[in-house]
Amino acid sequence: MLNTIIGARRTGKTTAVEFIGYALDSLPSREHAADERKRIETLVKRNLGGGRICVGILGSDGARYNVTRSFGDEPIVLDANEQPVSLSLKSGIFRAALPDHTLPPI
Repeated sequence: MLNTIIGARRTGKTTAVEFIGYALDSLPSREHAADERKRIETLVKRNLGGGRICVGILGSDGARYNVTRSFGDEPIVLDANEQPVSLSLKSGIFRAALPDHTLPPI
């Protein structure tokens, strides 16, 4: 599956991608990229206000989940019935399984 975000300059494409990363708790580390993390957190805070980000995910178990997050809060993983589940975003169920694209020897 390929997802794309298309639009003119300064229409929010990068902001949308940063919001998805924030919702999925995929921020640069405080130790190695503190300035970049601060930039993203400031971007989210200024644009999100009191709202919430919600990202839909298809887990490796085939189930659909929603991850929702407000600024300053931890992400919450919800099942298809919008009930919180005790799954962590770091668990293997949400990790992408990338195909092996190694080329055969010539």
